Amino acid sequence: MNSYSINFEQAKKIIDEASDLGVFDITLTGGECTINNDFIKIAKYITEKKLRLSILTNAQKLYDDEKLFNDLINLYPAAIKITLFSMNPLIHDKITRVKGSQHKAVEVIKKLRAHKITTEVGCPILDCNFNEYKQVKEFADSIGAKFLHSAMFINNKKNNNFNTKLKGKKLINYYFETIDINNLRKEFCNKGRFTCSGGIDRLSIAPNLDIHPCNYFNYPLGNFNTISLKEVIEKIVPEFQKKLTCKNLKDCFKHEYCKFCIYCPVYTCYDEGFLKKSKTLCEDAKAYYSAYLKHKQLQK
Repeated sequence: MNSYSINFEQAKKIIDEASDLGVFDITLTGGECTINNDFIKIAKYITEKKLRLSILTNAQKLYDDEKLFNDLINLYPAAIKITLFSMNPLIHDKITRVKGSQHKAVEVIKKLRAHKITTEVGCPILDCNFNEYKQVKEFADSIGAKFLHSAMFINNKKNNNFNTKLKGKKLINYYFETIDINNLRKEFCNKGRFTCSGGIDRLSIAPNLDIHPCNYFNYPLGNFNTISLKEVIEKIVPEFQKKLTCKNLKDCFKHEYCKFCIYCPVYTCYDEGFLKKSKTLCEDAKAYYSAYLKHKQLQK
């Protein structure tokens, strides 16, 4: 969707330095990584460096281009993740705005499993596909794919499809149906620090070579044209992490549901701004807490 694209020579420099620094897992994502002209060349180089190769794709080009599909599976990627919003083509295609995209995604998932490739089926759950994730899970389970799901509660202002974030009773019901009462979410650190590990256990490099703390956090730490990954990790990341404190969030830590907050700076940037109190995340924590209370009542 923009004029930037990482070419092989750029990718090779990134992969070489990442390997020298001890990185062992590289994920190719996007946008859509398979439309990059050097996609297979880059993927092959990752495997030649003995690094774990993961792919995040919408699967459309893997369906359309048989040679591309075969070239990819011959590299034996560690995992390929494909997003599937629904087993109903009308619902999935309405969200993606691409007619036939659901059929292509499903067929590629089946082909990957037939070739015994580790396949992850991701299902972001919105208001418009809330009743669909169970069928997607059944499909994934039936072919031995891993099922990944998450509640979508961010409005994407650039794409009105996603202005149907999960909220209210549906969000509570979703957590009630999926919560593990023996392994509860408790992600808000009570020592005044966030649990964001962006820059510590991951980095993301955008098509324009900006280096970000993670794939979702639009907070440039530098640009690979002018700074090395080593410099970013050793000098920039520690300073970035110092900013990730919640000392100014005066309304936080005052409620029982706060311990279930996933206070991620990515979400707050979409909502109120960097390191600001987030109404959206408060709603999510309350919903999770409500689901937890319902489970506790049933156990009595």
